[in-house]
Amino acid sequence: MEIKLSVKNTAPADPLARRAVNGGAGLPPACRAYINRALALNIRGARYELGRTRHSLLRTRESLESRDQRLENDRIQHAMSRILKSVVSKQQRLEHDRIRHAVSRSLESSDSRERRLENDRRHHQNQ
Repeated sequence: MEIKLSVKNTAPADPLARRAVNGGAGLPPACRAYINRALALNIRGARYELGRTRHSLLRTRESLESRDQRLENDRIQHAMSRILKSVVSKQQRLEHDRIRHAVSRSLESSDSRERRLENDRRHHQNQ
């Protein structure tokens, strides 16, 4: 497989190098074969680097997706935490209201008992 290169505006000063850049025209077959092997190695190297770059991009994308998933999970946990706090707060308010109501009834009951006792004492004193 022979690969021809074309270089724009930068022709090498060395005539041998200039021939190599022009696809090896006028070079002995061994030189052309060497140049083609070198180019093939460069292509393999470029493919290898491209593969590494693709792999790196894939890992980066997976990392970003993972980060996005973590952010979404954090948002969900934060929302659930707020809802739970709201529910707990509401339950605490209801419990406090029940306690206040029970204390109020107890005090009213105690007051009415004291009034009855006071009324009974007055009644006994009057008799």
